[in-house]
Amino acid sequence: MVSQKRICWLGAGIILLSICFAPSISLSGVKRPPSKIIRLTYTHEGVARYPSIDEAGRLLLYIQEVKDKKDPLRVNRSLKILRIKDGGEKVLFTDGRFNAPHPYKGALILGSKPPLLSGDGKKCAFTLTLPSPFPYPDHFLGIMDTDEGALKVIELKIEALRSTNWKEMGFEGDSWARVASYAISRDGNRIACLVKGDMGKGRFGYPSGIVLVETENLTTKTLLAPQLKGGKWRWEGYPRNPLLGGEWIFDITPDGELILFGAQTSPKEGDYDLYFIKHDGSGLKRLTYFHDPYFVLGHMDGSANQLILFYAGKSLEGIGTYLLDLRTGGISYLRSRTGARLDYEGVSGDGRYIFYCANGRGMRYKVKGGEEEVIFSPQTPGYARSGLPMTFPPYPAYFAPKISSFSGEQVLIVGTPKGKGHTEIYLVTIGEEGGL
Repeated sequence: MVSQKRICWLGAGIILLSICFAPSISLSGVKRPPSKIIRLTYTHEGVARYPSIDEAGRLLLYIQEVKDKKDPLRVNRSLKILRIKDGGEKVLFTDGRFNAPHPYKGALILGSKPPLLSGDGKKCAFTLTLPSPFPYPDHFLGIMDTDEGALKVIELKIEALRSTNWKEMGFEGDSWARVASYAISRDGNRIACLVKGDMGKGRFGYPSGIVLVETENLTTKTLLAPQLKGGKWRWEGYPRNPLLGGEWIFDITPDGELILFGAQTSPKEGDYDLYFIKHDGSGLKRLTYFHDPYFVLGHMDGSANQLILFYAGKSLEGIGTYLLDLRTGGISYLRSRTGARLDYEGVSGDGRYIFYCANGRGMRYKVKGGEEEVIFSPQTPGYARSGLPMTFPPYPAYFAPKISSFSGEQVLIVGTPKGKGHTEIYLVTIGEEGGL
């Protein structure tokens, strides 16, 4: 039997991935600024997934998946960076190209999490898996400079095991089992990681924690984690169990100073809320009082003055997008004037715009004032006409994609070109001549 909580999470994921197929709504009176669509990827075979764009709108990072010609059940993946201006492309990582670090043996493959591109476009991060015989997916963190392509591989250690004889206790290693979610700063110098599980046999429980990686010197700092006492993982005080059981809302401010996360706030079952903590482990602050765990997406702007979040629970006004003023603690429910619920799929880097779909159209919502615009539709120049409408890129539930430039004038979408069975990645430029 599927629990009610699991049904809620599945429902939230379905909502976020199917907004363009919502019932018809009224778009009369909605502004339609000039815009145009250009195709960015030409994969020829396979699928382009998980795109992200830098703040200047110059670079595209994405994964290409191609079915193996000898083994139809196997998918070969590569991580690519593309210059939007001239289409120049470079492969940064290919499954099986790099070996795992000592003492592990075997070739690494891309993990299951979407890759990250720093705001300045100079660094990228991605999870890595050693498929066999190693049993932990997304165990390693890969970091690359996008221009040089030198790979750095990090295994995140559990601080509590550094001074213990973990081998005698039955651990297979002294590291966190996997990276569940992560976020990167604008300059790529800091990566906040939500980590889950230990490399034990299960009798120690299933811990979670937050680890910050400094990419320049490859040092790490544990910001929140339990201690191993009496053969079990134990927390001292609250908040605890950050995001345990699901990859919920998780982010870092562009300057790398603050990390946003959800965590358990009291012994009461399901009592979770949002917090942020400074990069050095100080300044822990509770942000919300929803008292349940259904936070799906979130975005903090560069000034750290406001938080935009999508919530899928029953508190306050229920499912929808909220704006939280981090200076005053005030919270407001954002409403679309079209009659559609504002189920957002992306936020501009400056936090001014929210992107969502309604009635087969791509919409841009201005946070200050609530003004809305149709930014792409079947009448937009460059629109890919196929059996399905163009839409914003699908992502795993709870991952907030970076699909917009900082100003919100460029945004990534996907569509299926005529005669092709899979989607490709496109760019909408708002303000370009062409109209809707």
